[in-house]
Amino acid sequence: MTKKSLSIKALPAEVSTLLTTLGKNICVARKSRRLKQSEMSERIFVSLPTYRRVESGDPKVSMGIYLSALYVLDLMKGLDQIACPETDEVGRYLAQQQLPKRIRQPMTDENDYDF
Repeated sequence: MTKKSLSIKALPAEVSTLLTTLGKNICVARKSRRLKQSEMSERIFVSLPTYRRVESGDPKVSMGIYLSALYVLDLMKGLDQIACPETDEVGRYLAQQQLPKRIRQPMTDENDYDF
């Protein structure tokens, strides 16, 4: 009996839609390169049923397998920009909100009276 993950059940609809779209895009890219599903599964070192799950956008397939498929299809360009700190507007806003209002000199315990 397989273990059922609550994270799969609670998957947001937008995420599910994106995974389905990614799977379809991988399928179209594979077909445009005239590759069979069996050839793709061999190239990314997974079973044929697992590769079919990739093309269907199954969330249980690991991210590494999706990325391997994109690598084989030479579609990795731009992935390094996902969750990049330079483009994270919310993260920058939150960091800016935590800046101190005033900057004070640190208090010292030593007497700095040098007369």
